[in-house]
Amino acid sequence: TGQNAASLLGAIDECTLVMVCAGICAGNLLFPHHRLGGSTSLSLQALKTNILCGDFIEACYPSMEKSRLINVTAYLAAGASTEFIVRQRLLSSAYMPLPLSILLSNDRWGMAVASSIAFGISFAGTIVANKLDLITKKRGEEKED
Repeated sequence: TGQNAASLLGAIDECTLVMVCAGICAGNLLFPHHRLGGSTSLSLQALKTNILCGDFIEACYPSMEKSRLINVTAYLAAGASTEFIVRQRLLSSAYMPLPLSILLSNDRWGMAVASSIAFGISFAGTIVANKLDLITKKRGEEKED
């Protein structure tokens, strides 16, 4: 079942790096961050690369640098998914397509849940951060008028 190619660190890498970045990029696609110019081309390319290849984790760094909330939720997503992985004793491999990483896992449902935790928390945090930032920007513009 592919258990020889899987490891604890592989599962952790897949969730804490690849899936957290994918969640941030997906959040930026849905609600672009205005301080990043509102451009979604990097986020779209990174989301596709992370899900289909598992190797473009650096793409979320500009968003993490611009927003403390995105940064905090990225760490929260990484911590929560790692906690789940360790408790469930999940094994997998990173830097490959997400479906293959789940397929190689010793517990496919567990790895799918861990990936969803990492993606979901970082995705939600990015949406909230970008919306709050937009609200703050609009309030600042109203005060100038």
